[in-house]
Amino acid sequence: MDEEVAVFARSGVFAAAVGGIYWFLTYEPVGSVLLVGSGLATAFVALVLWLGARGARPEPVATDPEGPFGDERAPLPAPTAAPLGIGLGMAMVVLGLVFTGALVLAGSILVLLACRAWLRAAMAEGAASD
Repeated sequence: MDEEVAVFARSGVFAAAVGGIYWFLTYEPVGSVLLVGSGLATAFVALVLWLGARGARPEPVATDPEGPFGDERAPLPAPTAAPLGIGLGMAMVVLGLVFTGALVLAGSILVLLACRAWLRAAMAEGAASD
């Protein structure tokens, strides 16, 4: 059995067992249904993975060296803080929806600036590689 299947199967059994124990300790239906449901969903994922692993494995095909699985020695993109800025800006926007409009405005500006920086860096790398 593949390790992924085993992890999902154990997680499914654990969540379903915790849901049953939770029901007998609290008699609270919503939490019990959520725990048992997550256990069943996880067990379903384990079943799908297990059935997929039982199928015939396709033979590896020779790929074009310039194709998507070809030579992987291409230069890596330059590191940038733009993804961090986008994430922080999006978090500020979501928090601003709850607390104050000033956070929405500041987060939106941060997202736009980070997107612009990321796009400029990507365009510069594309121009340099051509």
